[in-house]
Amino acid sequence: GGTSFSENDPIENIKITCIAKQGANKVVGATFPSTIEKITESSQQDIRCEFDPGSNPLDKGAWTVAFTADFDFKVWSSVPRYFVSADSEFDIKESKPIAHSTAGPLGVGMGTENAVIPLRDEGSEFSLGMNIDKTWTSGKFITLKEMILKIPDSMQLVTCDYNFQEIECPSQKLEYCENGKYSQLYALQKERTNNIPGSKDIRDESLPFPIGCTIKADKDLTLEGQTRVTKYFKSVSLYTFRVELDIPIDVGSALPAISNVEGDDSAI
Repeated sequence: GGTSFSENDPIENIKITCIAKQGANKVVGATFPSTIEKITESSQQDIRCEFDPGSNPLDKGAWTVAFTADFDFKVWSSVPRYFVSADSEFDIKESKPIAHSTAGPLGVGMGTENAVIPLRDEGSEFSLGMNIDKTWTSGKFITLKEMILKIPDSMQLVTCDYNFQEIECPSQKLEYCENGKYSQLYALQKERTNNIPGSKDIRDESLPFPIGCTIKADKDLTLEGQTRVTKYFKSVSLYTFRVELDIPIDVGSALPAISNVEGDDSAI
């Protein structure tokens, strides 16, 4: 329960490990398979953990075999904002447009203080916030490997409380550029710059994790003859996530040649 993801976006390249624990004693086992190429929400996979009494002996008594499954997952997020002329009185019933985030262990919410942003001759500044949080009830966030912020044309990123740097498109993945629809891309850097934190500073224990930015709509952004224009702010995040499962076993006085522990990844 609490571990849903899209059937059309399976989890791939899952790295499996196992280790037996008895107090301070820890013995690393061999998993079969050690990598699962692909799994969907409705599929299952048997996993076996083996301990060789010749090289990895287990003492008699109660042990806990801990399985871990590490995998990378990508989340796509977006939120619309409405731009109107500074002197208009435009009433938008959808005062808080809904932000969208694809399914997975983590979600990235996006939003700004105001749904309607007036365009001024000198340009208009406004805030853009992102919030990283778990959507699964179990598991652990390991690291944020990539976070790309996509800003509509005729806008620029003024500042962020995390270390985002502009990157060129299409030197990055073409899917991020959406065939030229987006050319203003900003990547969250791993390291700190001038004491501005990077992705290494985002940890599991700090979730939910907010990131705040200031965006400026340039004065050349026009309404294109309409009463309003809708612009979409988007992000693409790639992260590593870990799911764990503990299984108790009891080792008798006569340890067999190979001690097997089986489980299925629907539990982990």
